[in-house]
Amino acid sequence: MTSIRTDVAIAGGGLAGMSLALDLARAGRRVALMERRAGLGGAVHTMPGGVDNSVHLMLAACSRCLARLEELGSRHLLVELDPWAVVQDGHRRLRLPMGAPLRVMPAAARSLGIGRTLGLLGNLALLMGHQARPGERAAQVLARSGVRAGGGAERFWREWALSIFNAPTELVDGALFLRTMRLLFANPRLQRPFAAAHTLEELWIGPFRRRLDEQGVRLLTGCPLRAVVRDAHRVLAFVGPGHRVEADHFVWAGPPDGLRTVDGLADVAPAMPPRSEGRHIVNFRLAARGRFASGGLMGWFGRPFQWIFPGPGGEVVLVGSGWTDEDLAHRARMEQLVPELLASHGFDSLGGGRWVVQRHATPMPTPAFEAARPGPRSSLVNVWWSGAWLDTGLPQSMESALAGAELTFRILQDK
Repeated sequence: MTSIRTDVAIAGGGLAGMSLALDLARAGRRVALMERRAGLGGAVHTMPGGVDNSVHLMLAACSRCLARLEELGSRHLLVELDPWAVVQDGHRRLRLPMGAPLRVMPAAARSLGIGRTLGLLGNLALLMGHQARPGERAAQVLARSGVRAGGGAERFWREWALSIFNAPTELVDGALFLRTMRLLFANPRLQRPFAAAHTLEELWIGPFRRRLDEQGVRLLTGCPLRAVVRDAHRVLAFVGPGHRVEADHFVWAGPPDGLRTVDGLADVAPAMPPRSEGRHIVNFRLAARGRFASGGLMGWFGRPFQWIFPGPGGEVVLVGSGWTDEDLAHRARMEQLVPELLASHGFDSLGGGRWVVQRHATPMPTPAFEAARPGPRSSLVNVWWSGAWLDTGLPQSMESALAGAELTFRILQDK
């Protein structure tokens, strides 16, 4: 068995683990990073079957992601889209501004009409002043704020929740909903959309691996954490196939469920509720003839796909969030709607197409799950948590993974 001595040992080579390892190494710490798979990347790298889920949208509010990509040298691979969305609402085609409503009211009024614009602004003002009650869901917050069930504002927020949380307002934690809404509507620049049409290997994994190598981080891929050596108060070593890693501090940067499979850590795992699997995110990619008049971002209200934007190799990408198992079972029928949807935006489908399905994309952000998200400290004096499942104040996402790593790094800086 190979024995390694280092300052910090990290289990989990996903976005949080790589980010934490890089920051610690740059701060002068010796770091060993263990990853159970053959390569780095974790959940952001590939989905079952090895399909790289590279085509996705990112908002300017994801400031940690954008700053890290700039640092890694891959920020230029993102394409900034027009901060307006052309939205098909029934038979009406609206050009909606993605930004703070008070600053774009004249433009919104031209698309929505003065009455609807004032109604949406009044609704936003009410929501800005609301606080969620313990255990309350977003739909209940909206109802208390005066949003009429089945009205246009409720429809808007339902579609918004599907896009941001991958879940409808009936399920999303009310406090998380309000916190995220206030963040995104505080500044019009924060809603600027970006498209990543390159593979996540090019965008994240390759650049991270090069920086980790440059900083001398010891990478142990294909090395799952099986057990720890510990006493009552601290861990002395991480143990994997053929490796024993001794360190002063140890970080678990994998999913919380995985802690229960590690001999010696199951008893200190956070008291998370039974995992409520999130709904699915789907991409339908196909060739089409037409032009993105809105600068590259269009959407629909009340349709199975929320957004359409340009993808790699001249493809058009349709994105649907919050899909249920029943939706997936009927995707062949939904595929038949695609030519009509494309035609409503001036595109001609060229036939064919392929599905990329990210099943259970994130845990369901229910009040019970959100209340149980822990901080970075464990009950052992030298063991820490890191990742998107920490209480970062954000929806679980790439941004939340980086925020979780940031929380853990701040603590370890002083250790």
